[in-house]
Amino acid sequence: MITSTVRDGIAVAVFDTPGEKVNVLSTVFLTELEAELDRITADGSVRGLVLASAKPDCFLAGADLKAMRGLMTAADPRAEGERIAREGHRLMAKIE
Repeated sequence: MITSTVRDGIAVAVFDTPGEKVNVLSTVFLTELEAELDRITADGSVRGLVLASAKPDCFLAGADLKAMRGLMTAADPRAEGERIAREGHRLMAKIE
């Protein structure tokens, strides 16, 4: 779950995966993040963005290993993994 606020031209997006000790990069997370970035970008009053975690000890733990194991059931696991990686890179480029 990603929530954001805007104050004085600065957007703050807070990551918090409910029920988990840490936030992980999953396809659901990436989809939410892209939607939030699009919303923030469309707000002409925003001049900057802060990314934060609601988890006290960890910003993002990394890739969702459970989802990575699930790739093995895809028709072409390598191609699916590469597709997901490209989507993640594209999204991170939006943040830049």
